[in-house]
Amino acid sequence: MTYTNFSQAARQLRDGEAVALSAPGMSLITEHSAFGLLVWDIIGINADQSITGEANTLTVLMRNPPLWRSFDDASKNHPWGCNRWATSSVRRWLREEFLGGFSPEDRDVLRTVAKETFNADSKRMEEIPDVIFLLSASEAGFPVDNQWVMDEGRAYAFFASGEQRLRRKVDVDGDECYWWLRSPNPSNAVNVRYINPSGALYNNYASVSSGLAAACVIG
Repeated sequence: MTYTNFSQAARQLRDGEAVALSAPGMSLITEHSAFGLLVWDIIGINADQSITGEANTLTVLMRNPPLWRSFDDASKNHPWGCNRWATSSVRRWLREEFLGGFSPEDRDVLRTVAKETFNADSKRMEEIPDVIFLLSASEAGFPVDNQWVMDEGRAYAFFASGEQRLRRKVDVDGDECYWWLRSPNPSNAVNVRYINPSGALYNNYASVSSGLAAACVIG
């Protein structure tokens, strides 16, 4: 079953129909002013609580990334880009230009959530509020070992089995797709984790282009 927009799904949640939304194969389709129709997979029910306290939420992930973009722009101080999610150019673009392309009705039901992300410079976690975000490696179902995969959030139900096939994506042209996570390589300040077409975890320079599979929380 497919819902036509975020606001319709939010009405379902308010009407107490979260169980119906969690059925396998559920998805949403929204209209975006720059990219047209976007398809989103439902990856979690009540997995994220908004910072304002709404407990009934729906977390969705873009199925077919519509564009490729660097995680962080190259600069004089960071010629290969920086892998810190909080200051990344992709985070800024998602929360400003990309978010602005949805209808006011859809934006109104998107909730701000606090996301844990490892800072490879300070070697500490940062809690960062976001409306639109990228998944972490642990949220995408990779097992935490606190060395290469840090605990940046519990695996969403969609990825809980750890099967690689669930992490495979194709872009809007039907081509196999690499897609960014928000997780840095914990050992340096340059490389960011991404998922390759097989569904496995890799990393690359932050300034390299890769697919953007945005996620958000409806409430």
